[in-house]
Amino acid sequence: MRRATAALVSMLIAATFVAAGCNGSAGAPSGGGGASAGSSGGGGLRDRADAGMGAGGSTGAGAGGQMSGAGGGSGGIAGSSGSGGTAGHATGGANGAGGKGMGGMLSGAGGMTSGAGGMVVSGVGGAGGTGPSTTLGPLRVSTVNRRYFADRNGKIVYLTGSHTWGNFRDRGLTDPPAPFDFNLFLDFLASHNHNFIRLWAWEQAHSWNNNLDMLKRFFTPFPWQRTGPGTANDGKPQFDFTKFDQSFFDRLRGRVTAAAARGLYVSVMMFDGWDVANACNPADGGFPYGPSNNVNGISVAGCTDVQTLAIPAVTAIQDTYVKKVIDTVNDLDNVLYEIANEPTGGATPWQYHMIDLIKQYEAAKPNQHPVGMSTPGAGDDPAILASHADWIAPVDPYMLSDGTKVVLNDTDHSLYWTTLQSIGPDGQRNWAWKTLTLGASPLFMDPYLEVWPPRNNPSGNTPAEFAKLIDSELRKWAPVVKASGAKVE
Repeated sequence: MRRATAALVSMLIAATFVAAGCNGSAGAPSGGGGASAGSSGGGGLRDRADAGMGAGGSTGAGAGGQMSGAGGGSGGIAGSSGSGGTAGHATGGANGAGGKGMGGMLSGAGGMTSGAGGMVVSGVGGAGGTGPSTTLGPLRVSTVNRRYFADRNGKIVYLTGSHTWGNFRDRGLTDPPAPFDFNLFLDFLASHNHNFIRLWAWEQAHSWNNNLDMLKRFFTPFPWQRTGPGTANDGKPQFDFTKFDQSFFDRLRGRVTAAAARGLYVSVMMFDGWDVANACNPADGGFPYGPSNNVNGISVAGCTDVQTLAIPAVTAIQDTYVKKVIDTVNDLDNVLYEIANEPTGGATPWQYHMIDLIKQYEAAKPNQHPVGMSTPGAGDDPAILASHADWIAPVDPYMLSDGTKVVLNDTDHSLYWTTLQSIGPDGQRNWAWKTLTLGASPLFMDPYLEVWPPRNNPSGNTPAEFAKLIDSELRKWAPVVKASGAKVE
């Protein structure tokens, strides 16, 4: 087993380094049998030369393309050849720095294929992708290898990326919080060839975070209008659950669409469990379901009670909200759904209900998208494995993906930041590679530009050195990930 894993890692590394030239301005020039750095996208990925990786490595490339060496064999790179490297798709192609038009790195017929049991590379955009959606969803669980999703053409899409708490609802210490620069965030993700983000939800207008400063933060916007006439306990007008705030849903659609144009798949998080389980603020939190905080007579004292099926009136409000979210994004092809981030174990039947609701409601819609379930806060991987979800995010940092579910292994649940720091760069590197070889996909919970000593101490627009260490490992094979073609038997 160790030998097989090592061989697979070698093949993937070789495929990565050869692919690194596909988007770049210089291709993948050769070194003595190995693949050298290349330039990916808009200056995204640069890596070291590794002699002897794969069967022959890369022997040269045309402008912007790549051309394999001996290739074939058992895991070597059997690439496209010729002076132009990858021929390119009719709507894209390897088109110099960053890639233009629809693609960035869109391969020609068959893309870059490896030898027996190897890798198929095709798919979606580089850092410079422009124009309409470059994703090819809606994703489906692959019929060839159920560890992964496949696009509408049957090509396997290997999802990986990072996410941060304020990427949908603005959050901060001021009221209102400073707007989150989503375009800058997309630039950051695209420059590193990420193809997946979680779009975060929050449940209270004013609540704590687990940041060591122990200060409450403000969150906005919310799905419902704040019409009053009464005042909620955060000093603002009460919510009205019968009136949606359309600007919330316009923002949702706008951000999912903007991500699609950059080749990013988006997990739309319906609810947040961590917030109600760990940061309930009954004093001045503006919790929509809290006593006197709405005009509809809903009065829930315990925040976690709303993520159960115990209060039918609350569940009905949530069901209506979920359907509105689906109506907003159903026609978009880069969508996945997540029920809630880290709810309590008592919320499992409620999560099951929401999974079934989404599947039933979308069954009558033009598109059906994958639905995900993340492990409860205390960790209950058997519960997520037993669900009807298409993908799961476990607490086990080394969960083997056996095809029962698509496994997106997120450091948010499985490797808390103190553990990530303690294992150091080698341990972080090993985790990323082990996750890949277990048939799962690694995701990184990134504080991004949020100051959080000693977790994150960004300077300007630069994430902390720690964040970059683990993040760089997830991106090291990003061209292959971005190209959406990893098939691992």
